[in-house]
Amino acid sequence: GRVAQIGLRVQVGDGPPVDVTPPTVRVTAPTPAGETALIVRVTISASDDVGVASVDVELDGAVVATLTAPPWTRDLEVTAGAHTVAALARDAAGNLARSEGVPFTAVEALPPPPPVELERVLGGCGCSGVDGGLLAALALLGLRRRRR
Repeated sequence: GRVAQIGLRVQVGDGPPVDVTPPTVRVTAPTPAGETALIVRVTISASDDVGVASVDVELDGAVVATLTAPPWTRDLEVTAGAHTVAALARDAAGNLARSEGVPFTAVEALPPPPPVELERVLGGCGCSGVDGGLLAALALLGLRRRRR
């Protein structure tokens, strides 16, 4: 279903308004259900009408880091397997908000990118020696030889 969040400010007497609006918080990385390496960058989006005082990073239900200033980012070393990361944001008035958990899978080694086929990149130019090696390097950088 849908969840609505209502915030309000209460002012009693001549004092400052009382902040009763919780922050908003969500995990923006890693990608839900994605694969990561054993060191995963966790990125959190947190905001509040007055200001976010801190963000707790939770891994598998346990707080593993407390961030006290943006950017709300932390690299975590994890074991191979399935994990869930979440965040708990706190504002200066003590209002709390918890993000939804984001599941991800850490793997020992991500597969390497596909190899570049040098012949295909060079287009069968028939080059050899130093000139060919230089052209190969330029081709890998996306530069092409001018035709005269």
